[in-house]
Amino acid sequence: MLKLFRIAAIGLLLGAAPLAMAQDNFSANDIVDALTPKEKTRGLTVTETNKDEAPSISMRVQFAYDSDQLENEAILSMRALGAALRDQRLKDYRFEIIGHTDAKGSDAYNLELSKRRAAAVVEHLVFFHNVDPDRLVAIGMGETDPTNTADPDAAENRRVEIINIGS
Repeated sequence: MLKLFRIAAIGLLLGAAPLAMAQDNFSANDIVDALTPKEKTRGLTVTETNKDEAPSISMRVQFAYDSDQLENEAILSMRALGAALRDQRLKDYRFEIIGHTDAKGSDAYNLELSKRRAAAVVEHLVFFHNVDPDRLVAIGMGETDPTNTADPDAAENRRVEIINIGS
């Protein structure tokens, strides 16, 4: 697991897309490491032009079919994410919680579903893990940014991405 995480982290540093992994594979410390800025700066400022370079992580989060209800496996992975976002190393940062879907269904439907799923993750983090809601922004991307472009219907495209957007 650590070797796979190091490969993912190297890919992130080199500008590769975040690695999506199966649930329960990330520890809170793995998530903190991925979301902590690598360079010493006075403040991280993320804009649309440099968002791809911001510290981020993609996590597979299971929802009930055609729903924004977190499944039991997702609740377990939310424990690690909640602990990471409460960690002192990340306490001064804000995060985008971005929902993604596969390509099954219409573009409009998938966009709405991804927004509801991102909002469900934010709500869970706020109410069950005491993460300050002012630090979280829910965004839905629908099916527009698949990790598996060869198979837009693939399960790995259904994910939540967390991006550190600065303070």
